[in-house]
Amino acid sequence: MSILVKKGGIEDSFQDLGRLGFRKLGIGTSGAMDRMSLRAANILLGNEENEAALEMHFPAAVLEFLEPIGFVLSGADLGAQVDGVPVGVLKPQTASKGAILSFSGRITGNRVYLSVKNGFVLDTWLSSTSTHLAAQQGGFEGRGLRKGDRIAFAAAQETEHTLSAGFRPAPKGTLRMVRGPAFSDLTAESELRFIRERYRIGADSNRMGYRLSGSPLHLLDDSQRISSAVTFGTVQLLPNGQLVILMADHQTTGGYPNLGTIIGADLPIAAQLGRNDEVKFVPVSVEAAEQAGFKIETDFALLRTGLYLRGYRASRSKEAM
Repeated sequence: MSILVKKGGIEDSFQDLGRLGFRKLGIGTSGAMDRMSLRAANILLGNEENEAALEMHFPAAVLEFLEPIGFVLSGADLGAQVDGVPVGVLKPQTASKGAILSFSGRITGNRVYLSVKNGFVLDTWLSSTSTHLAAQQGGFEGRGLRKGDRIAFAAAQETEHTLSAGFRPAPKGTLRMVRGPAFSDLTAESELRFIRERYRIGADSNRMGYRLSGSPLHLLDDSQRISSAVTFGTVQLLPNGQLVILMADHQTTGGYPNLGTIIGADLPIAAQLGRNDEVKFVPVSVEAAEQAGFKIETDFALLRTGLYLRGYRASRSKEAM
């Protein structure tokens, strides 16, 4: 049971929720850029939330299902079609044997995820199936997909769950962040500029980080700093006065001034941005960040409960027949 890659895409790779526990050894977490979309798709399929999905960008791969399989697309809307018929995101589907999945063009967002019922059969490295491109480990042979690759999946099963509209936030360019240790070192003018200005994502951005362009920012003290831990969403100030947002493949430590960290609830929004998109930063308190995260976890709990009750009602109906 497998999927055939009829045409390779750009930067396609398998990602789960990340490789945890190894940053002290200098090994980053990797993982899906939009982890909220990955979790939602797996919940809909009845998978473990950490089950890996194929993360794709446009132009994306063209895939042929060699066996029937239940699947969900999540994240960006890249005009997905199965045998020429449009299919939406977060809407479980069943593909028949020989069905072709393709993408016609970017509508919203930049990264789409293909999750299948019971998951793909992938290489595990350090307790994760996420592809670590630099180390060439995990996922599918530690690399992106190429024409002719066959990716095995665990089992062929149908799925029929649905998801209420409005569960995931629409992509937008406003990112809430908690101030970092170097934020107070900005000059008064740079601090105002940082909050008021919009920054453009450069073409040299990738899964490791988004390079932003805008009016240069300046510090009161430009002396060299000791490297410290960084994470997914850390906003650093480069020597040229420009900014970089560290993303899923970020390094484990960094010596550039840390202006803040994007809150976890807004990382899915950041993940769906791409080159030439604009971002605006809004500093918030730690308490506000925690409340936003709590709201998302509450939504996931309600989704899991709703699907469980739907399955329970369906089983009771069958028993009554």
